[in-house]
Amino acid sequence: MIRVQPARELRRDFAAWAVAQTPKVRTVSTTEFGVPDQVFPAVPEELLYGALVDGHPYVPAAAELEEREAVPGEAMPEIDPAAYPPGTVPLDPALGDGEVSGGSDASDPATDTATAPGAGDGQPPAAAPVVKPRRQSGPRTARSRKTGSADTEG
Repeated sequence: MIRVQPARELRRDFAAWAVAQTPKVRTVSTTEFGVPDQVFPAVPEELLYGALVDGHPYVPAAAELEEREAVPGEAMPEIDPAAYPPGTVPLDPALGDGEVSGGSDASDPATDTATAPGAGDGQPPAAAPVVKPRRQSGPRTARSRKTGSADTEG
């Protein structure tokens, strides 16, 4: 069974279609219909626009999508802002994905050589110092194998 939550404005139309089926397509919640797998391909596509299908936004059939040949150097086509989840921040169009003003990928720490020790002097950067954990001071306890009681060592 496929759970379909039609767009609010299409809910009545979807319900009219659902009850016209034999057997009728039933509701599974106040906003969702349980469409049998074999019936789902018969759902009119215009009733699915804006719907959630099994919790995912419905994507129209591939035949209706515009297909273009990519041309090097040509800007990407605009994407409908409704395709992004609420609260997303668009990237700066002047920069590529993940680029920073220095022309390097921001996630690559190896490219940040300006602040590395030895930067600019032709020498490889120095390795970071190794920090050893400090030893805890105080009495140690050990359990006796026979009795299970704690003994204090000093």
